[in-house]
Amino acid sequence: MPEGNLQIWAGWQGFSTSKDQKDAGVNITAPDSQFKLGVYHQLDKVLGGHNFVGAKGEFGSNFLQVRGVVEETMAFNNGHTAVDVIGEFRTLRTGTPTVTSNWFFARRPGRHLISGPFRFLVEAGIDHVSPPVG
Repeated sequence: MPEGNLQIWAGWQGFSTSKDQKDAGVNITAPDSQFKLGVYHQLDKVLGGHNFVGAKGEFGSNFLQVRGVVEETMAFNNGHTAVDVIGEFRTLRTGTPTVTSNWFFARRPGRHLISGPFRFLVEAGIDHVSPPVG
């Protein structure tokens, strides 16, 4: 798509525990190394703004986090007024035994240029978290 771009990235995060940095008799569990993969797509010139969609995963032996995000930015009135719609879902599974928590949010910020550097801003949104306990 001539007005869009696709980004794909990958990474690895390794951890180590130095034996000379722990006291005798103390057992330190080595942190989990993680592989990360993300795919993001942005399409410009949609409703006077842009559209952004992405997904990211982080994977380890005792860790899994997956996120999805979508954003739509719209501009009106020759760019003097703009509205964004943003949503994200994230799920996290970690530990032994496995514990899962989920997080979802949706936002709708808006802004209007009054004059010069002055703008009127308003934002409405919701966050929903479902932890395993509490």
